[in-house]
Amino acid sequence: MTPEQRTARYLTTTATTLTAGGIYLGITVHWWLTLACLYVAAVLLWCAACERAHHRRRLAEQEQARRAAHRKDPAAVPCCRLAERSAGYTHGTDCLRPPGPALDGACCSMWLITSGSLHTPQCPTHTSRGSTG
Repeated sequence: MTPEQRTARYLTTTATTLTAGGIYLGITVHWWLTLACLYVAAVLLWCAACERAHHRRRLAEQEQARRAAHRKDPAAVPCCRLAERSAGYTHGTDCLRPPGPALDGACCSMWLITSGSLHTPQCPTHTSRGSTG
């Protein structure tokens, strides 16, 4: 259990207790106490949601670090969700991939323009099979 998950559980429990106490105070004392307690409970639930997001982010970073330590081919596993969905053409702001060359992984300018289907003759990865350049 990460500290973020523990904090989120405490905040959720406190918000639930505060909601129940606010309803009780609203019934027995005055209705505006219910509104105050519900407002504070809503803020606590929002904070709990933020803590859960930090928890999920921490788990994803740990999983990514574990995969990076065990993989042999760095190009085999996508570095972020956006790269996975765009076949590696774009990367998200939370991507942990180090900055690459100006063409962002393209081996030549023709490859970049044709989305990987063609290569220039000077391209180091140019082969006669599957290339027309």
